[in-house]
Amino acid sequence: MKILTLWHDLPSPYTGSSLPLFNLLRYLAKETNITLLSFREMTQESRYTHDLGQYCELIEPVGITVPTSLAKQIFYTARNTLSPQNLVSRNPSLFNFYYSARMHARIRDLLSTREFDLIHASGVMAHYVQAVRLPKVVHSYDCMTEMYRQKYLSMRSRAAQLFWWLQYLRMKRYEGNTFRKFDACVVVSTREQQTVQTYFPDVNAVVVPSGVDSEFFTPVREGEEWPSLLFVGTMNYQPNIDAVIYFCSHIYETIKKDVPEARLYIVGRDPPKEISRLSLDKSISVTGYVEDVRPYLSRASVVVAPFVSGTTGIKAKVLEAMAMAKPVVSTSMGVQGIDVSPNENVLVANDPEEFATQVIELLNNPELRQRIGSNGRKFVVTTCSWERAAERLLQVFNESRDKWPERVRRQSALS
Repeated sequence: MKILTLWHDLPSPYTGSSLPLFNLLRYLAKETNITLLSFREMTQESRYTHDLGQYCELIEPVGITVPTSLAKQIFYTARNTLSPQNLVSRNPSLFNFYYSARMHARIRDLLSTREFDLIHASGVMAHYVQAVRLPKVVHSYDCMTEMYRQKYLSMRSRAAQLFWWLQYLRMKRYEGNTFRKFDACVVVSTREQQTVQTYFPDVNAVVVPSGVDSEFFTPVREGEEWPSLLFVGTMNYQPNIDAVIYFCSHIYETIKKDVPEARLYIVGRDPPKEISRLSLDKSISVTGYVEDVRPYLSRASVVVAPFVSGTTGIKAKVLEAMAMAKPVVSTSMGVQGIDVSPNENVLVANDPEEFATQVIELLNNPELRQRIGSNGRKFVVTTCSWERAAERLLQVFNESRDKWPERVRRQSALS
């Protein structure tokens, strides 16, 4: 099967948002012929050094510079939205950060000069091909409409409520209009599937669970820096920001009263000012981008996942910590979509005091840390395989392709 895959960032084993596709490509390459076109952030970070050519035909990525402030991101997005190429397009994109006239032209060129059996696009790239006459699968992972609704409900000021209400309406329109034009919409959990189908009953939402590379993320028995806590995540992603602010505002001080030597490491690229300022507390380190998160995981005594907002999708960083046999304390939202057993392979607490108590108990009990971590490792090795996820995604591809008659699939995709 010849597949055109369109992604918002060049797949990498070191970046959360593109790591799932990287791992899926490793297995899909055995059964399919994939042409990959994506954006690539204009950065000196070395996360893009992996050779993707062994898994797919890589078209030269389109460079993109991510503005550092919200105001600059809004200006950049508005400018691209109002560009002539977008306004006269068959697939105009409304206020989408990932609209680029250059990307638009590259996709049209590929579709007019090559034959593909199916298009596979990440959620924010789907608008480029929603009108294309080919079998199509959109890989949404999460329902962003629900995330923006939650954000709106959590705001206290009228101005913030208005902003997030408008974001919610915009995303609901975008996801609804786009998902309906695809043969399948891939999400990572049954709860996320239910959310999509609640908003958009006529969308074919299918579950392809996330996995973890348990050979890449493997336990390192030496080097723990007791009593260190770790949060890992891309720090320009709002649910990660909310989680860290919640932890530092409502939980961390309670932990330090009982364990004064405690240290917190916040690891992830692009931290905003509100996160960077947390390092004014000498016990908190905000690292920004790191080439490899495994050394931080190996040194951590406890990994925290205090999520209070966002979607019901699977948190890959939770699985990676469990794969490295690290004890995890999470809110219920942090482990949604993962069939964990609380108090056996992970600790779950939704109340701030209870969350702090769970962390303190782990810090003061090395045998408990070892038991929870070991059970977590066993869980991901036996149930969270990227190979199984790739098999399920390939099944979705075949089902989507088979809906289309052969004669239609061989017509010009842009006709």
